[in-house]
Amino acid sequence: MDLNEQTMEADAVPLPETRLYTVADGTIGRWKNPATGRWENKRVPKDEDDPEAWFLGWIHERLAEGVATGQAAKKRSTTIRLLVPRWQKHKLSLAGADARKIKPTCSCILRYAGPLLDVPLDEMTVPKVAAWVDGLQRSGRAPYTVRNIIQAHRSLVIDARGMGWVDLKENPFADPYVRGKLKGIAPKAGKDVIVALPLDEALKLIAYDKALIPDCRKVLNLLAMVTGMRLAEVAAVSWGDIKDDNTLTVFRQLDRGGFKPAFKSPKLGSRRVIPLHPLAVRVLVWWKKQCRNTAPNDPVFPGKFGFYGFATSAKTFREDLVAAGVGAGFDPGDGQRVRYTFHALRRTFASLLEESGVPREQICGLMGHGAKGVTDRNYIRKSLKRYQEAIGALPVPNLVPWIET
Repeated sequence: MDLNEQTMEADAVPLPETRLYTVADGTIGRWKNPATGRWENKRVPKDEDDPEAWFLGWIHERLAEGVATGQAAKKRSTTIRLLVPRWQKHKLSLAGADARKIKPTCSCILRYAGPLLDVPLDEMTVPKVAAWVDGLQRSGRAPYTVRNIIQAHRSLVIDARGMGWVDLKENPFADPYVRGKLKGIAPKAGKDVIVALPLDEALKLIAYDKALIPDCRKVLNLLAMVTGMRLAEVAAVSWGDIKDDNTLTVFRQLDRGGFKPAFKSPKLGSRRVIPLHPLAVRVLVWWKKQCRNTAPNDPVFPGKFGFYGFATSAKTFREDLVAAGVGAGFDPGDGQRVRYTFHALRRTFASLLEESGVPREQICGLMGHGAKGVTDRNYIRKSLKRYQEAIGALPVPNLVPWIET
């Protein structure tokens, strides 16, 4: 029996597809639930004189409660809290997905969503998001950390709209007013503050000869300071990258360590050849004698179990600084303590070169900063001799006390 021609006077919500069947032990009504798109059964009580009227009334109650229409379910499914697991599953299903990046991003969203976590997205207005951004900025977190948190939420909503999980006309996290709150952001230390080690403190770090800093990290810290390499670039160095002419080829950075490491191109495509300072040459020769695996493809700085990995971190680096008698941070002059990270060694490298009178063009070339034009990239032959002279100008000794001569 088709009941679709029936109308429900008490509610303007259209009646879903329905059927009514008489079976041996009573009557069963079937209806297509709009919330799920599936047919569902409902047994009519045996003592009902008018099964059809009872079934229509039962459906009316479901529609009035908003269950069958999916309104309540839709609101629940469009909150950030319930969208994140679905988004994570989708991202992990994509080719080349890296769980080590996707899972932390999802955790970041759940951790920092705060008052927006259980707000249905169709009720998430720009003023609500703007107030949330203001709260993040007042929390004392670094400006770039706040930017990354907002970008993670923006990406979630972009994919949710694209996949059809939500029906939103605009992404509130991408609204110009919200984006405007991030204009002109500067590092926590200040826009014009260079987070680099002074020369005396840099020399104290590389000369420290006690066991509080393991030999691996002594070599790693020194190499980063006299080459300007980023942490991921240092972590990707193999013994085969160190050439017989005392140069080091930087052509990749470590993306993921472990038994099956993953690499990617250096940031901004900054492939380069760096001449090694005499101190770095001596230290690497000494370090190679200490290492068990020194084949061309073996990592110079092995991580756990001898595989490629990150042998240090920002926290570990600050511990090394403290062990060497150098502070874990500095005061840029405004009374706010700024903590060092491993990247400070890269800035120290550039600062020491500039203080030694090395031209800015050579500093950019050694650090792998992008060429400005086609001529720079393709037609000017990079002079290795000039780079060797620049590296030789670094005010560091040719020997440190913790290696055997």
